[in-house]
Amino acid sequence: MYGSKPVGFEQYKAMLAGYHKDFDDIKYNANVWLPGTDPEGILDGSVRTYGKWTGNHTETGKSLELISYHTFDFQDGLIIVA
Repeated sequence: MYGSKPVGFEQYKAMLAGYHKDFDDIKYNANVWLPGTDPEGILDGSVRTYGKWTGNHTETGKSLELISYHTFDFQDGLIIVA
């Protein structure tokens, strides 16, 4: 999340499980996917995406609409930073 420090795999997995527990029909609809670059503008293999999360809170039934930006860094074909 914006402004937070990077977390390990298990913490990230627990965070995602919490979202799936607390929301029904949670979906990410990507508006655009873009290649990432290093500070000099050279492609570095990372990916950026802008889109919207939607879903319904399981306890209250209130709908969620959250405009979002995500980045993903890869190493050996695996996501190492999200």
